[in-house]
Parts: sequence; structure tokens; C-alpha cells
Amino acid sequence: MKNGKMISESGSGYDPANPYLNREPRFYADILYNGMQFRGRAYESFVGGFDSPQSSIENWNASLTGYNWRKYSNDAEPIDEAIGTDQNWVIFRLAEIYLNYAEAEYELGNEANAGKYLNLVRARASVNMPSVSVLRR
Repeated sequence: MKNGKMISESGSGYDPANPYLNREPRFYADILYNGMQFRGRAYESFVGGFDSPQSSIENWNASLTGYNWRKYSNDAEPIDEAIGTDQNWVIFRLAEIYLNYAEAEYELGNEANAGKYLNLVRARASVNMPSVSVLRR
């Protein structure tokens, strides 16, 4: 969630009636979910929706879960035209390297250093999540 808590935690603010409200920024940047504005219209992953497996128009790229990959998608380019893209595909992100390092430090018992690198990822401008002061096993 936006406040850094898991949806199951007390005080997370999660609302089952509005499951996409107040999620962390990475959720909105990475995932297509039902009702999200994408390519100038609402993404319709519900059963029978335009982007669902039951659609007679766009079912070639449908997801059985109702969620799809938004990351690396250029909203300005039509998805059904084979024009290619100049969109870069990131193989390793700096955040991934920091998280791998944090995990290794944590497993070695260096929890302070693990927390430092975890908080570097959480403090990025695009994420801006609260820092973690205590790591739990």
C-alpha cells in the first residue's frame, strides 16, 4: 500500500470494495488492472470485457488473472501495429541490485546495512515510501 503496509496489515487502508485505491506508485506503473486508463480508454479485463479472454476483438493478449503487464508499454503506440518500438528493456535495475545486496547483508546478519540499501530503494522519488527501521525475520 502507499503507506508501506501489506494489504493484510492493520492500518494499511486497503478497501476490498476499491482494491486499487492508495496502492504504492510501482503498482500503478507496472500493472494493468480492470478500469485503469490505458491507451485512451479503460482497460477491461472483466469477463467479457474488451481485454478479456472472452473478447472477440482483443483476446490474443488477454490475461487469465485479469491483470496484465504495463511496465515498458508505450501508451502512445497502437498495440496491434507491427511497427516495432524504441522502448528500452531494462535487464537489471539499480533497485534490483540494491535489493539483492540488502538480502545478502540481511542473511549475513548485517541488518543495519541491509536496512540502508532497502531504504535507498524505498526513498526513490518515484516511490517515496516510508523508511523501514526494523527488519523482521
